[in-house]
Amino acid sequence: MKLAQYIKNARIYKGMTQKDTAVKLGTSVVFVSLMESGESKIPLDKLKKLIDIYGMSKAKVVKLAICEYEKKLLEELL
Repeated sequence: MKLAQYIKNARIYKGMTQKDTAVKLGTSVVFVSLMESGESKIPLDKLKKLIDIYGMSKAKVVKLAICEYEKKLLEELL
């Protein structure tokens, strides 16, 4: 699973809309959509807020982020 999908699933599980999330993050619905689709990088301050808002596992978030980083690094090297 990708981090973007984990975030989207957490939002849906909490019964929140992208608009609800945007308001709590102090950002736009467009940004939330881009973040959930993996088309936008997630600033660390926003990621920390998302962890609190959705009650996500910090360990899972870190694991997914590291896996994605390692995959991108390998693709660039090979």
